[in-house]
Amino acid sequence: MTKTKKYFSFFLLPLSLIGLVDSFAIHQKIYGGYYLPCVIGKSCDIVLYSKYSTLFGIHLSYWGLAFYSFIFILALSNLFIGKKFFRFAYFSSIFAGLAFSFYLLYLQIFLIGSLCVYCVISFSDILLASILSSIIIFSKQK
Repeated sequence: MTKTKKYFSFFLLPLSLIGLVDSFAIHQKIYGGYYLPCVIGKSCDIVLYSKYSTLFGIHLSYWGLAFYSFIFILALSNLFIGKKFFRFAYFSSIFAGLAFSFYLLYLQIFLIGSLCVYCVISFSDILLASILSSIIIFSKQK
């Protein structure tokens, strides 16, 4: 792995941790009953408890925890082991996560009619990880 690619990998690890913490905060709100302040009025509750907040009967916070944990493990594997398989799995997962995040953003804006700041943080996080991943993929250095 080139120095440039390794350098960007150091940014991908914290991004996966940000997503993990964000998903955990939402999970604690839903299942732990903890107070989660919403910067944009009460719109977080509207989104977090909507009929779109589950997938196959499992709340999206669990999916987020699983996804970001997986991404973190792949980023570590990519950084320390550096096999092509880990890079491919990481990049594929990131871009699949971005596509799903766009879908969730669409749901919030057009079907639910409300935005959750924590969901927007997750979207921004995965978008930034996708941009950094694209830079890594299309880097001219060998």
